[in-house]
Amino acid sequence: MKKRIFQITYISLFLLICTLPLFTMLLPQKNTLLENRVLSSMPQLFKGHLLNTNFTNEFNTYFSENFGLRPYLVTAYSKLNYNLFKVSVNEKVIPGKNDWLYFNETLKDYTGDSKLSSETLEQLYRILYLQQEYLNQYGIKFIFTIAPNKNSIYGEFMPLNYINKSDESNLQLINEYFSDKELNYINLYEALKKEKSALPNESDITIYHKKDTHWNNYGAKIAYNELMQEVKKQLPDYYYNDYSNLNFIKKSDWKGDLEVMLFPTAKHEDDQYYFNIDKSFAYTRPLRSYEDLSIISNSDANSYRLFMFRDSFANALIQFISNNFGYAHYSRIYPIDYNIVLNDAPNIAILEIVERNISSLLEQAPIMPAPERTELKRVQPKTVKDIEVVVKTEDSGDYIKIYGFANSSASYSLKNKTIYVKITSASDEYFFEPFPVLEENLRNSTEYTDKTSNKSGFSMLLDKKYIQNKDFDVQIIIKSQNNYICPDRLLLDNEF
Repeated sequence: MKKRIFQITYISLFLLICTLPLFTMLLPQKNTLLENRVLSSMPQLFKGHLLNTNFTNEFNTYFSENFGLRPYLVTAYSKLNYNLFKVSVNEKVIPGKNDWLYFNETLKDYTGDSKLSSETLEQLYRILYLQQEYLNQYGIKFIFTIAPNKNSIYGEFMPLNYINKSDESNLQLINEYFSDKELNYINLYEALKKEKSALPNESDITIYHKKDTHWNNYGAKIAYNELMQEVKKQLPDYYYNDYSNLNFIKKSDWKGDLEVMLFPTAKHEDDQYYFNIDKSFAYTRPLRSYEDLSIISNSDANSYRLFMFRDSFANALIQFISNNFGYAHYSRIYPIDYNIVLNDAPNIAILEIVERNISSLLEQAPIMPAPERTELKRVQPKTVKDIEVVVKTEDSGDYIKIYGFANSSASYSLKNKTIYVKITSASDEYFFEPFPVLEENLRNSTEYTDKTSNKSGFSMLLDKKYIQNKDFDVQIIIKSQNNYICPDRLLLDNEF
């Protein structure tokens, strides 16, 4: 009899444990985005008037992501693996030494597996310089800066099984390459490393979070002062508060994004530094989150106006910057749209991007008209064989988008060559310098991948004022040092 009762009790408990997550799904639930991503929603059995043939697969995904108690079970499983074996069950999180956590997307930068070539460094420079040149025409100053990955500053806590294979990181290569270029570039890497080295050995102060991908408020204040020093250099009459005598308190209350990804329901106690800043600015509309695509602030500090293209690393900068500009617009809209900038009429524009996302600048051209190069009117290019250019055109509002790539045999290298676009319309000739960017819809196309490895992309927006009645011809000119050539083959796909 006792054995029978034990069996019934065991089976009942087993069934209860197995079905409890399912029953809890019937209760009202709030998606708190504990795992730093949007979870799947309940799929529809019908789509329009037709049966949803993917319902089973979609429901499996929905159930696996939303079953009751999931965050708690994920946390328990993650804690078990982390505490016993020091491993992460989330592929995006790397457990380091002394409880430091790192973002997996920064790994290739750390190991040197994504090292930028000299050609790519020049490509990046031209992309940024063209933006600076464009804004300068309107009296707007331009500053570019890179927020270092956490393991670029605190690499000593990375696991030993990840080996740095390169003497110089991409960030260090960029710092060296840009050092003598005509680009207003702020080297935050050196400033942060210097501040880290200056901290007393007995100090437990850090400038990045241990369990978050970002710098903390202490690190943000360092970055802020570096940026403002350059702003002052560009705008001599500008004055700002450097907060040099500002006191702070440290609290272990920060909710680190990496820790949330790994332990969704655990108690979060990462360190944060809170500065006693008198807030003198106000947002133009209620702030929902620092992740908003557009955040605008106003203050009585001065009459200077700022436009900042930024990512999440600028979240901690806003409290410092907004106090020191009469108007500040922070934008996460991508691709970068310079029409928005001109509408704001700022005194200065800042482009900030995290190290791990540098490659995104090479993948999509900003929204701005291509600069005209009138000096090419005096050029007599020579036609060269074995160079083929694919050109596509399409309507893009006030512009015509002209993009494509040049492809050459091994006998003529396209490395470090500048591509220009010649437009002939109504007997007038115009010359433009496009961005050295290969657009995404070409990158994986067979017409691109089937070509040789000796290729170079380009992309530009042509203001429609240069053409009449949609009638124009396109020609490509390639500059090699002081020589100019024309490809012998041009394949034009005109959708305009």
